[in-house]
Formats: sequence, structure tokens, C-alpha cells
Amino acid sequence: MTNRLYRIAEAERRARRQLASILDDIHERRLAAGVNQSQLGSALRCSRSWVGTIERGEVADLGLVELSRMAAAVGLDLSARTFDGASVLRDAGQVKLLNRFRVDCHAQLSWRLESAVARGDPRAFDALIGRLPDAAAVEAITRLRDVQAQVRRAQGKQEAAGIPVLILLVAATYANRVALREAGSQLRDAFPASSRAILAQLRRGEVPTRNGIVLR
Repeated sequence: MTNRLYRIAEAERRARRQLASILDDIHERRLAAGVNQSQLGSALRCSRSWVGTIERGEVADLGLVELSRMAAAVGLDLSARTFDGASVLRDAGQVKLLNRFRVDCHAQLSWRLESAVARGDPRAFDALIGRLPDAAAVEAITRLRDVQAQVRRAQGKQEAAGIPVLILLVAATYANRVALREAGSQLRDAFPASSRAILAQLRRGEVPTRNGIVLR
């Protein structure tokens, strides 16, 4: 019974993290499309304030149908499915990206996937390298859409968790390189460590000491 209760509680935590991620995607797509909350509310036949409440994650139990309608209104399709509880559901591209990065880390470095930001917080880092308080959080991004919005959310997690170092692990695609280049000096100031410097530290078994972006 104890194990069953644990699995139910873990399923709820996982669902809330997934809901937060889906709402992030909807928010990013809405901004990218130039649609404001009032316009989205009109499409959904609800108020602007209700859209804002949902986007801020203040609706504890948002139904699948309502979430699907909201995604469709900004041009996204939502798919839900069950899977074996012994496995971890991840985007295939993200799995490959994290695996490539993990190979670069010295074997002595602690590595934990899906590390919660804080107790009671539905968000999670994709990985945590090292041990607190001297750890580095990893956010794996396969496709950069709204760079500033994605970075703000990652930095929000870092601040909430009190993690000293944040690594943005970005798939080394042409589109992502262009997006990073267009983001300009502001992004470089926030993430000053280069891919080369971070990878060199990890290969020596050292936890990186400054925020940085790694292209893999």
C-alpha cells in the first residue's frame, strides 16, 4: 500500500510538472503569434482574466479538454497517452541531447534527472549536476522559439531553487544557432561561460562555476 501511495503521489507531481510545461508552450506560442490574452479569451469564450489565471498556473486541476482547446486556439495539438510506469516519458530529441551531454561529464560527477525546483513547486530542472549547495542545473532545449521567454523561465527556476549555476543545453542546430546569435549581448552577459569552458570543467570532474550555454 505504501508503494502504491508513493506512485500515486509521484504521478500527481509529474502531471503538475507536465501541465506547467504545456502551459509554457501555449504561452510561448501565443506571444510568438502576437495574440493577446483578450483575443485568446474571445476564441475560447472566456474572459481575459481567466486566461491570465490559467497561464500563471493558478488553476490547480485544469481539465484535458479545456487544455486541448487552449492549445488548439494558438495552433498547437495536445496529445496524452499512458505508458509503463517503469519508464520515463521524454521527448526523443531531448533524451538524445541529455545523453550526449552526460557522456561529456566525468564519471565521478553526481547526475540526477528531473530534479524538483523546490518542495511544493511543480517545476523541475531537466538535470542537476553535482550536489547542493554547489550544483549546476541543466535546462535542455531542443528548439529555441522565444529565446527571451525561455531564458526568463529557466532563470526563474534558478532563482526559486537558489541554484548557483544554470546551464542551458541547446541542440546544435542551424536554427538554434541563429536564434542565439540574434538574442545578442544580453544573453551572453547572463550566460558568460562558453561551451568549451563548461565542457572542459565537466570532463575534469568539476561542477561549472558560471552560467553558460552549451551547444551539443
